[in-house]
Amino acid sequence: METSDSRPRPTRVADLTKRTATFEEVDIRSELYARPQRTPDYAAEHRAMTVLAAEMTVNPRNMLQKLVETAIDLCRADTAGISVLDGDVFRWEAMAGIFAAYRGSTMPRDASPCGVCVDQNATQLMHLPDRHFPALKSEPRFVETMLMPFHDRGNAVGTVWIVANNFERKFDREDERVMCTLAHLASAGWQLWRACELAAESNRHKDEFIAMLAHELRNPLAAIITAHEVVRKIGGDDAYLLRTDLPEADLLQADLLQAVDVVGRQAHHLSRIVDDLMDLSRIGRGELEIHKEMVELRTIVDQAIEATHPQFESLGHRLTVRIPDDPILINGDPARLVQLLSNLLDNAAKYTPKGGEISIAAQGADENVCRSLYAARWFGENSRRRYRPWIDAGTKSGGDPRRSGRGGERGTWQGQSVYRPIAAHTEVFDETAEASGQANEPADSCGRG
Repeated sequence: METSDSRPRPTRVADLTKRTATFEEVDIRSELYARPQRTPDYAAEHRAMTVLAAEMTVNPRNMLQKLVETAIDLCRADTAGISVLDGDVFRWEAMAGIFAAYRGSTMPRDASPCGVCVDQNATQLMHLPDRHFPALKSEPRFVETMLMPFHDRGNAVGTVWIVANNFERKFDREDERVMCTLAHLASAGWQLWRACELAAESNRHKDEFIAMLAHELRNPLAAIITAHEVVRKIGGDDAYLLRTDLPEADLLQADLLQAVDVVGRQAHHLSRIVDDLMDLSRIGRGELEIHKEMVELRTIVDQAIEATHPQFESLGHRLTVRIPDDPILINGDPARLVQLLSNLLDNAAKYTPKGGEISIAAQGADENVCRSLYAARWFGENSRRRYRPWIDAGTKSGGDPRRSGRGGERGTWQGQSVYRPIAAHTEVFDETAEASGQANEPADSCGRG
C-alpha cells in the first residue's frame, strides 16, 4: 500500500520511557466481541488470496511482503507487518504502510507485544500499547494493534499484525477472521521460503564439496602416479641392482620403501575422501568429520609437500621449508590438515609463475600474538588480485579461528569455505611459534606484496 505525501512522516523516538500502564490496561481483547462486526467483502478477499497464491508460486521470498500489503487493504489498517522471532529479538521481516521504512529492524522479545502473542499463542488486541511497551513509542502512535501468531510445524515463530495510527479506526471480529486467514498463509509462505533457502544452501555446500573434491583427488593421485613410476623403474631397468651388493642397491631399496609408503598414505587420504563422498547428509550440511589427535606440524608439512611435489616439479618451482627444531604440536585432524595445506600449496604452484620460489616457514611470535598454523600467499601478474588466503588454526585460548590473521590482528578467511571446520577444530600448542608460508614470484615479475 502506497502512502501519500500528505500522511505524517513516521519517526521512532527513544525507547527509554518507563512503562506507564500495566499489560491489563492496554489489553482490550474483550472489546472484540462487544463491537459491531462489519460486513465481509468476500470478493476483495478472493482477489487478494488469488494474488497471494500466485506470489507464493512465483516468488516465495516476496510473498510475506505482499501479504502485509494485502492486510492493509483488507483490514483498512495504516501499518501492517510480519515479525519473525530470531533468537532474543523479533525481526520485522515485512512491513507496509506508514512504517514501511522500518522493514528489517529488530526489537527485543521482552520489549515487543509480539512476545506476548507468541507466548500465549493467541490473538492480541491492544490500545496504545506503547504505554506498556515503551520501545513502540513513535509518531504517529500505535493507537490500536491486532496481532496474530503464525507457525512453523506447529510452533509459533512470529506474528502478523496490523496497526491503526489514528483514534477513529477500531478493529473487529471480521478483521480477526481475515487476519487468521492471513496468518495461515504466512505460515505456509514462511515454511516454503525456508525450504527454498535450505535447499539452496544445501546445493551450495555440495558445489563447494565437489570443488574441494577436485583438489583432494588430484593431489593423492598425482603422488601415487609418481610413486608408481619409481616402482616401475626399479622393477624394470634397475631390478638387477637389487640383487647386488653395490651401494646403489641400498638407495634403490630405500626409494622403493618410500614409494610404497607414499602409496599407503595417499590411499588412506583417498579412503577419507570416499567416506566423505558417501555421507550425502553431511555434504548437504557442509560438514566434515573431524578426528582430532596430537600431531607435529613438520609431519603435516612433509605429507602436504609429498602430495603436491609433482606439481612443483612440473612447473620448476623451488620450495623451501623453514621449521624450528623444537616440535610444534597441533591438536587437529592430520588427514584434514594435510588436505588443507595441500590445497594451498597446489594453488601456490598453480598461480606462481614458472620457476618461482615458494616457502613455508614457522617463525617465533610474541606470546600475546594469536598464533596461526600456517598462512600462504603468492603473488604474480595473474594471482595478486585473485587469491590471497590467510588460514588460522586457532589457539590454546580458544579464540575464534576465522577471525584471526597475520600480525596478531583479527582477519578473515578467504580460502574455500569448506575448509573452515578444519581450521576451527585445530589448536596450536607451542607458546612461541607462528607458522606461515609465503610464495614469491621471480625477481623479474611485476607482482609485489
